This record gives sequence, structure tokens and C-alpha cells, in this order.
Amino acid sequence: MTDVMMRLGDFGFSIDTAAYEELSLQHSWRWAKLTPSGGPQRQAISRDDTTIRMSGKVIPHWRGGTGQIARLRAIGDAMQPVRLVDGRGNHWGLFVVTRLSETQSRITGRGTPREQTFEIELAEYGHTEALRG
Repeated sequence: MTDVMMRLGDFGFSIDTAAYEELSLQHSWRWAKLTPSGGPQRQAISRDDTTIRMSGKVIPHWRGGTGQIARLRAIGDAMQPVRLVDGRGNHWGLFVVTRLSETQSRITGRGTPREQTFEIELAEYGHTEALRG
């Protein structure tokens, strides 16, 4: 079996399932603008959630079948936080699926896609130390 690149709950991103080709992280912080007599300043309020975006491809006829995107959609439909762990065993914390998009292409005569591209967006459920490093 192929190594797992990342595991979202019980779904493993890999060459055999949905392989992501790009992963982007967005970190943000909140600052309040103060206007004391000495001029504008900022005061730290809080750390915002981390957002992760992964995009990739499924080749259903090669391995994994057409149900891979449906499995990701089911994680989103459950509307529950799930653990995110990378292939090196690093625990990233609990995340929720906030968006999933899919494009089907190279459609067969029976309407089956030969290729599915996807983009999934995850939001941090609670702040974790793992992503701060």
C-alpha cells in the first residue's frame, strides 16, 4: 500500500486515493487599532484560526475508484471536528471541513469521470500548538 500523505479522520490522502498536489496554510492574528495622542498603535487581541487548503487529483480507474470525493464529502456532512495527522506522524490538531469543490473531466460514455480534481478547505476547530512551530 502507498504511504499516506495526510490523514483527515479516517480518510488517508495518498496516491491510491486522493493525492493532494498543493497544500497551503493561512495563519492570521487580530490587532485592534488604537489612536492615542501619540499616534496610531496596534494592540494584540488574539490569534485567529489556521486555515488549510489542499488541492489535488483522483484518477478513479487507476486506483481508489470514484468514491474518494464522496468520502471527503461525508466527513464534511458529519459536521464534526476530525483529527489531522501528516504522513510523518505529526498531529496538527482538530479541523472541520468548511468547503469542498470537485471538477469531473474526461467523462466516459457512461458518465464516469476518468479524472476528478478537488479542493478542500479545513479550518482549525481549536487552537493547537502543533501548527505554531
